[in-house]
Amino acid sequence: DIPKLSVNADIQNNNLTLKSDINVQNQGRIGTDLKIHDLSKGRQLGGTFTIKGLRLSLANQLFSSGESLDGEVVSRLSFGGNLEKPLLNGNFDIRNVKTKLKSLPFDVTDGQVAIRFNGTSSTLNGHVQTPDSKLNINGQANWAHINNWTAEVRAQADNFKVDIPSMAKLKISPNVVVKASPKLLDLSGNVDIPWARIAIESLPDNAEPVSEDEVILNGPRKSKEELINRQFASETKSGMQIQSDLKIKIGDDVHLDAYGLKTNLNGLLSVKQDKGNLGLFGQINLKNGRYASFGQDLLIRKGQISFSGLPSQPMLNIEAIRNPEAMEDNKVTAGVKVIGMASSPQVT
Repeated sequence: DIPKLSVNADIQNNNLTLKSDINVQNQGRIGTDLKIHDLSKGRQLGGTFTIKGLRLSLANQLFSSGESLDGEVVSRLSFGGNLEKPLLNGNFDIRNVKTKLKSLPFDVTDGQVAIRFNGTSSTLNGHVQTPDSKLNINGQANWAHINNWTAEVRAQADNFKVDIPSMAKLKISPNVVVKASPKLLDLSGNVDIPWARIAIESLPDNAEPVSEDEVILNGPRKSKEELINRQFASETKSGMQIQSDLKIKIGDDVHLDAYGLKTNLNGLLSVKQDKGNLGLFGQINLKNGRYASFGQDLLIRKGQISFSGLPSQPMLNIEAIRNPEAMEDNKVTAGVKVIGMASSPQVT
């Protein structure tokens, strides 16, 4: 409900004045007092924009049962300069955020974001507090040259807990930077995963390629090669090129349980994206692995998965032997070796 809405626009003598006052469901007010002088040439900016006590709980009516969002938005900004080189001074704050959303892999007990505007630049500081971990956010932006603006945001945390329902619980320590300009969106940094418990009962629909004999009626059929070599978005809708360079370190307390395979993982991966091509480089090691399926009890003696480009085409080097305790003659070693590309490994 909007109990009160008033808008007053006035153009006289080549000047524009715009005033508005919006009362949002008696839980916050948004006000504008904007002036533009000399509309035909100079277009000088002036005036203010204010938000008073706007409650984020207004969005709760959009959520399902058990989900909630609360917090407050407060802002006071003043305008200067002109439309070609705008000046912005003041603050924009999001305070006391608390969330419980199914789309988020963690609950937020306290979230704060403070943006300070200083003419043609701004700074950002904030954090996301969960029941047992904290993520810090800071950044800056500059629009002194409006057609060549820049922005940067850094996220950092130590052992930040993430819970992906029905799949994984993780502790991650990211130190990641996102840089943006009109032509480029760049993601770089490090993500350490010192602890994780991953249990997969079924793969997501997009994980398996389409069967050779399946016909797609409502769209073009994609070959196995197209699925293996599929392209990722190379630019945003606004035309920014996307590139990334992330180092992912898998620590010594990461455990995987999937399809009869139980093993610890560790390793170092580099994720690079450029011009729509996603490259994965590095190696994952299987430690203390065991595979039980179809009546077999196999111990993984060697397990290496090496990536040198295509994420879907790692090089496998795996040796698995039957558990000696299950052998009638424990002097006999029986097992399997898997060596080669994932799409066509040599199995002995």
